[in-house]
Amino acid sequence: MLSLERCREIVGRGSDAELDLAREQLYALADVVIHAFVEHRASEQGPGAEFADALKLLPCEHADDATERAAIIEFEAGRNWDEAERQAILAVVGRHRGEREEP
Repeated sequence: MLSLERCREIVGRGSDAELDLAREQLYALADVVIHAFVEHRASEQGPGAEFADALKLLPCEHADDATERAAIIEFEAGRNWDEAERQAILAVVGRHRGEREEP
């Protein structure tokens, strides 16, 4: 996650509250773009391809976590596999979002 100090270096000015809001909005935008990308790729490649592509973008341990979570969601929540995959990716990305390091 980008620190407020790093945001200040990039932007150059702004209060902590303004920079925090901008940072959160950028992360929200990134989530929307990732979701749209996954949906677009799925429409081009057919069912199941989006999950495999999304897993390739994650660190190995997070990809394993997403695969396991999808199986649990499918089995315990009674979701179909496509829905379980989507929920698993969103859950794993959301949970590990705070681990992002600044460049």
